[in-house]
Amino acid sequence: MSQLEDHAIIEVIDDTNNPPHNGRPITKMAISPESNYVLTYSLKDESFVGWRVNDDEIFKDTTTEASFPDIYDFKISDDKVILYDDSDLGET
Repeated sequence: MSQLEDHAIIEVIDDTNNPPHNGRPITKMAISPESNYVLTYSLKDESFVGWRVNDDEIFKDTTTEASFPDIYDFKISDDKVILYDDSDLGET
């Protein structure tokens, strides 16, 4: 069994006083194809929050915050386009 020997520590920069997803836990996360954007979703808060990735830091993107109930799966593009599935059938 091999072990992961390399790792990265990424500092999350949040310059606002309100926590992402109103402090609720993150349920799912998607990373854009070029790894320059991350989208998190909280089922309890029913919200998406976008994050810009620059080198070894992640910044909360206040232009990508939205609320959608009952999201089962989602993807994010490098252009911040969200493709989501709101049915429990697994169809996008």
